[in-house]
Amino acid sequence: MKVKAFKILDTYLGAPICLVLGLIKRLRNTPEDTGEPRSILVVKLVAVGDVVATLPAVRLLRRRYPQARLAMLVTPRVSAIVEGDPDLDDIFYYDVLGEHGGVRGFLHLLDELRASGVWDWVVELDQRYRITSILGYLLKPARHVGFAISGQGRKGLFDVRVRYRTECHEVDTFVDVAAALGANREEVAVVPIAYGEAEKQAAERFLTEHDMAAGDLIVLVHPGTSGIATERQWPADRFADVCDWLVHRYGAKLIFTGAHENLQVIDEIRTKMATGSSVAAGRLSLKEFAALAEMASLMFSVDTGALHIAAAMGTPVIGLFGPSTPVKWGPYGSQHRVVYKQVECSPCVKPYLGQLPRCADPRCMEQIGVEEVKTVLREKLEELQPAGEGVEA
Repeated sequence: MKVKAFKILDTYLGAPICLVLGLIKRLRNTPEDTGEPRSILVVKLVAVGDVVATLPAVRLLRRRYPQARLAMLVTPRVSAIVEGDPDLDDIFYYDVLGEHGGVRGFLHLLDELRASGVWDWVVELDQRYRITSILGYLLKPARHVGFAISGQGRKGLFDVRVRYRTECHEVDTFVDVAAALGANREEVAVVPIAYGEAEKQAAERFLTEHDMAAGDLIVLVHPGTSGIATERQWPADRFADVCDWLVHRYGAKLIFTGAHENLQVIDEIRTKMATGSSVAAGRLSLKEFAALAEMASLMFSVDTGALHIAAAMGTPVIGLFGPSTPVKWGPYGSQHRVVYKQVECSPCVKPYLGQLPRCADPRCMEQIGVEEVKTVLREKLEELQPAGEGVEA
């Protein structure tokens, strides 16, 4: 309910406020921009996959401005993605559902950011939230950067306006912003999630407890989504069919991953399976999951944030897509494969426009067949395993 209220206020109050502040900005004197910032604040509040996709752009900014203080503003829900990142000097948290909720909380956050020093540049990577643009304006940076998306009311606040490209991957869209600030986009590459020895040991302990070791074909299976994206799920009986096939044909060791809320979907799949599997869902932190993903051979997943974490860790991913296009939201990199069914209403998920429709009849996902998924998996597994290692059913 709090999230919904925040989005409503951001849309219906944020837009006119941004328009008014944009007019004021034209009249006030902007601090001198020397072109070599001493401090840069990157803003990306939410969504695990989104924040993972920002990391290559953040790294390019670090390489271009190695002497600058580089910080990031995120919400606590995605903090594990950036905590420990060697490219960041500081991390700030906008707890919009907690201590920073409401106007008083917003002003408290503003005070925190001002007290931490002067921000020469504010770089917005949020695609639609007006509250971050208002915050950036109030910090009075010499250069305020963001996406110039029509209809949002916030373009007037930006000194550098970057076109938001819908025809490329989101990683490349964020890199567009870094490139507009002088970064070398030819150096773009995925950035792994930082984790420590404790997270590594937790992942290793899980594998040991479930009789898995180096040399095993370990496949992470991620069938669930958040409660607001259930239309991206694939039928349980089809997941069960493919999972049994992976075990019988390739001797795969399967680990179901996800959050606590995905356990019901996972249980439904496992009850339909004839083979064994393990469950890590709800047992690992985000960083522990990143460590486990790095140790896995392959990930088989629907469209969700965990897919992007696995891809960032260098693990080949097979992704199932329907409501959103893999052109923009697929796993980033040439080693991954996707199965995508585009129907007349696809893609219906367009976060940059605030379009996250709930679909009662996700025909796009229903049209993904078991055999075509097996074909894609077979092609990838034959790349990973030497000929003859598969175990025919």
